[in-house]
Amino acid sequence: MNQDNFNLLLIFFIGTNIGSFINLISKRISINESIINPGSYCDNCHIALKWYQKIPIISQVALYKCNNCNYIIPFSYSFVETLLGIAFVVNIKIQNNFLNSDHFIDFFAKSFFVSILLLISLIDIDKFRIPNELIIIGYVSGILISIISTKEGGEYLLINKVIFSVIIFLVLELLSRVYYKLRHKIPFGSGDSKLISVLTLWLGLKSLPIIFFLSTYLIILYLIYCLLTFKFKYKLVKLPFAPFICLSSYIVI
Repeated sequence: MNQDNFNLLLIFFIGTNIGSFINLISKRISINESIINPGSYCDNCHIALKWYQKIPIISQVALYKCNNCNYIIPFSYSFVETLLGIAFVVNIKIQNNFLNSDHFIDFFAKSFFVSILLLISLIDIDKFRIPNELIIIGYVSGILISIISTKEGGEYLLINKVIFSVIIFLVLELLSRVYYKLRHKIPFGSGDSKLISVLTLWLGLKSLPIIFFLSTYLIILYLIYCLLTFKFKYKLVKLPFAPFICLSSYIVI
């Protein structure tokens, strides 16, 4: 194996490990449990996992069920780990320097960004909400990467990003409230408005039309899939909007 392939494998492995941690965080946040203590345990019998049961992807392939209660480990865990590992490899391979002119900083920023987006998506899928803590982390980190990426004399650009992100949030919240008054239905949650505000800070105002466009088509494709597989046969399905926004945002970068 040459050095380049070894480096890509290492980056993939790092991504899968972070994906494993994201699985843990999303699960713990959903049940209001600390992400630090207790350590990883079986979802069914709550027996603490041994070190060889915590290796991303490999543990599920080799030990597809709990040794204590025979509970089959959900495939979604390995899927998330693999997905983030692939995203990390894509981030290092595609050198468009979207977030920073320095390739290493750009890779780090993209990888952090996609990790936050994935965590937000998992929680929204599970609980139909976006924790304010993640919004704050996304907002603060967006300001930091903007400061790092802002060239000399471009401070006004950062100020504009912050101002526009606040305006976007207020406009979306206003539209949501007006829609509720007219139709007595909420078109999207305040968490979605906050998320789009964070994306404005990270990606800029010009990226929003593309994100909305892509999100709409991704939702249409998903609805077509649901209709073809009869997922709407018995009841209307409430859709989490954040995963479609997050995927569209990653496609943009």
